[in-house]
Amino acid sequence: MREKTPKELAKLILPRLQLKWFKNTEYANISEKDLENPDSKTEYFLKTVETIQTRLETLEDAPNMLKFFLMEEPAYEEKLLLNPKMKVDKKTAKLAFEKSLELLEKLPEKNFEDHENLKEPFLKLVEELGLKNGQVLWPLRVALTGEQFSPGTFELLAALGKERSIKRITAYLDKTR
Repeated sequence: MREKTPKELAKLILPRLQLKWFKNTEYANISEKDLENPDSKTEYFLKTVETIQTRLETLEDAPNMLKFFLMEEPAYEEKLLLNPKMKVDKKTAKLAFEKSLELLEKLPEKNFEDHENLKEPFLKLVEELGLKNGQVLWPLRVALTGEQFSPGTFELLAALGKERSIKRITAYLDKTR
């Protein structure tokens, strides 16, 4: 699967996405034909497929791995958000969300074209806050996916894009207050 193009892999994944949660998304009507001449919605779908490609072991794993990308907003999970091992409490998570949102608002859209463009600004933010990477990146990962296991924060931000990332982090911040 790793040697396939995102378009080839998407063609193999689409038939496996006929699940209830997927049928309720704006991506439910994407067809193989759409993959050949993608609009912005199909481009986003292809980008999410590319993001999971290196972690995908079987095609049957694809629906669960794509779910948090394609759902409107992940469920709020406070137990997952708070992580004593990483020293993430409500106060730290709130600070991470607020400062990350400020940073995201300032970043140009082109930074989201490649996850490598997001590393430096976020690692600089972590340093400025006097925190450890996990104290900022863990809450963001949870806000972006609602899951314990997912691609890395920078990959998620790049795949979701600026607008979706801001929307999801804002929703989590509102629930953390």
